[in-house]
Amino acid sequence: GFDLAAFPVETDALEKHVRSLRVVVAGARASGVDVDREGYRSVAVNLFVALEEVLHDAIVFVAWVLFRDHFESGLSFSREESIALGHATLNRALSSAGTDSRIPSSGRVTLGPLIECIPALASLIEQTSQASTKQRRPASELPEAAKRAQLGSFAFFHKQALDDVRVDDVTNLIQRLRELHRLLVRRVDIPWVRNCVDHHRPEFPTSEQFGLVCDVIDAALQLMSNSRIYPYAYYRDRTVSDRFGRRRRILVNRYGDEVEIRLPQPVFLGVAQNLDAPVVLSPFRMRDSSLPLAFNLVEPSTYRALMARRPRRRLPPESRKVDASGAANPS
Repeated sequence: GFDLAAFPVETDALEKHVRSLRVVVAGARASGVDVDREGYRSVAVNLFVALEEVLHDAIVFVAWVLFRDHFESGLSFSREESIALGHATLNRALSSAGTDSRIPSSGRVTLGPLIECIPALASLIEQTSQASTKQRRPASELPEAAKRAQLGSFAFFHKQALDDVRVDDVTNLIQRLRELHRLLVRRVDIPWVRNCVDHHRPEFPTSEQFGLVCDVIDAALQLMSNSRIYPYAYYRDRTVSDRFGRRRRILVNRYGDEVEIRLPQPVFLGVAQNLDAPVVLSPFRMRDSSLPLAFNLVEPSTYRALMARRPRRRLPPESRKVDASGAANPS
């Protein structure tokens, strides 16, 4: 009766709706009817809702990764828990960009403002990364390894990850965000198409424009997957060893893309420690690491929420006795 430990991916629904819209476009062209309003509306409304959810998850994830203190909060990612910081960061980006759009307290964002958030977030990241003042972590909060100058085992010297990740990764991410924005507005005005479908207006997009919408969304999904803007889950596939006995964990995502992580990893280099559980890989590497900043994906099921509220089972004191060898004594 409990939910399975599955991790839903919003891009599944979007990809399905794109395929359905292509079928409607092909049918309209074959029949010689350029605009089948009822057929288009039945598919396109769901497609644009799914597109809004995917874009929202992607830009909230990027904002959360760069502007959060991951050393203090731990290397775990929950979509639900990332939204508050993500929305606050996006509103700051929109304000800095001088636009009137804001993400409301309800969190419901339509396609137009979401697309406006993309270049605004890119500009905020660029401005913050170039700022002369950094939020450096006080020495009192550093772990002992870092205090003893073992700098190679600690990555979080600042209060936000943006100040600790590689500069070239940040530059590449800014370029990808701007490329994503251009993709969504230049070939076809996607917000205009969405508004025409959702409202009874005299003008209505043509089959050619709907076909372009499908092409643009496919290209956007490919860009977000390749650049890791969208938080896809990676799962343990296998562990391999070389002739020297050095082990490497191979992680794979839903598209079959593989990532190799050498074991074991230093605790403070920005790699989630439980690589047997699903992992989300960010687009960024810490300055002293060749591996992407990685987070354990927190299961968003009602079963997890239910069990989190249950009291922990505590053993009676006599069952926790330890014998002289250090082993637990069950008696």
